[in-house]
Amino acid sequence: GCPTCGDDIAFLSNNHQELQCMLSVATHHARQSRVTINPTKTKAVILNKPKKISKSDLNWTLGNTLVYPSEDTTHLGLIRAELKENNLNIDARISIARRTLYSLMNIGLHGTNGLNPQTSYKIYQSHVIPRLLYGMEILPLNQNLLDIMARFHTNTLRNIQSLPTRTAT
Repeated sequence: GCPTCGDDIAFLSNNHQELQCMLSVATHHARQSRVTINPTKTKAVILNKPKKISKSDLNWTLGNTLVYPSEDTTHLGLIRAELKENNLNIDARISIARRTLYSLMNIGLHGTNGLNPQTSYKIYQSHVIPRLLYGMEILPLNQNLLDIMARFHTNTLRNIQSLPTRTAT
């Protein structure tokens, strides 16, 4: 399978040789179409690796460049990793949402002496929440991860309303 969007493609395979075949076909068609594939941006992530195979035994070629397994990569804005993929994605989404909030502080989205809470909430709802929730629908999130996101959301709503941190929800 090859989930693709624009110039971002992911080759999925259960077989080492099959993956090499996909890379060879992609290289062939890229050359035919005079498209350059950047080998430094090409990464291989092994999910559910059998214990009998070591990582050093696995490598593929993309044109003339060797591709070795890495611990994580980003595909369509989501982190794909060997371990703790969901935790990494939650941390990244909260970080992006927080940066978006900080960028909106200049227009008064900070609660105290800023925009009124209703206007601030509408801006938060239309700009920050989509950045926070992007891609979360495909991840199997447990209650702990949902609580982390809920804590961020609750604290942001308290800040918008200029309420103390210890205010009841």
